[in-house]
Amino acid sequence: MTPEGKIQTSIVRYGKSQGFWVLRFEVMSMAGFPDLLLLGHGRIAFIEVKRPGKKPTKLQFKRLDQISEHDIPAIWCDNINDAKEFIDGIKPK
Repeated sequence: MTPEGKIQTSIVRYGKSQGFWVLRFEVMSMAGFPDLLLLGHGRIAFIEVKRPGKKPTKLQFKRLDQISEHDIPAIWCDNINDAKEFIDGIKPK
């Protein structure tokens, strides 16, 4: 499994453990769309997963901005700790 795949799998497991459905978008008709969709607790959010030390492409940054413009949380991360912090932040207290 690739380093990105390991991070993505860890994010999926953590998201599920926090009560979210976590859906992977492996084939999407819109280029640059984030890898993961989180649904749960009346929330929706997106995560773009990158290999450690890598950043999203310009198009991926654009898609994250477009999603955020609709008041939907959307981030990119290259490690599980950032993803956990994000998930913990969108989960109701």
